[in-house]
Amino acid sequence: MRTLFDETTEPAKPTKARPPAPAKITAPAVQVSSEIIGPFTGEFLCPDITCRCTSADMVAIDGWQCLAVCCCCATGKWMPKPKESPKSDKEFVFRGGQYDGQTVAQVLAKPGGRRYIEWAAESHPREFVREQVKIALALSHGIE
Repeated sequence: MRTLFDETTEPAKPTKARPPAPAKITAPAVQVSSEIIGPFTGEFLCPDITCRCTSADMVAIDGWQCLAVCCCCATGKWMPKPKESPKSDKEFVFRGGQYDGQTVAQVLAKPGGRRYIEWAAESHPREFVREQVKIALALSHGIE
């Protein structure tokens, strides 16, 4: 008769170890930098349900897809690459912040705009914005 706490002294049977799982073949990792390649020009809706922003920047391109990062909360999402090129000859437009949707020339015309542009050219956290502001300033002064 077996009880809940069987106190037999029979030796335990040896068990076989499971063979190791076969190694999975993975694709090489995509290089993602912290620098912005350009604005994401396709339709975008932030995957973070508390944000739901519609503006994004491209930070990596891998074949037919690109990594779009939300401008507001920095949540990333792999999206099909837009048909348009991220670089264009259009004027640089600020995205987000108090000068959202305005060009450098429009910001310069505002009170306090010159101070903001000088700050953005030297200290903006995104290098892409710093470069674009410097280029726009050089073009507005006739220097390139």
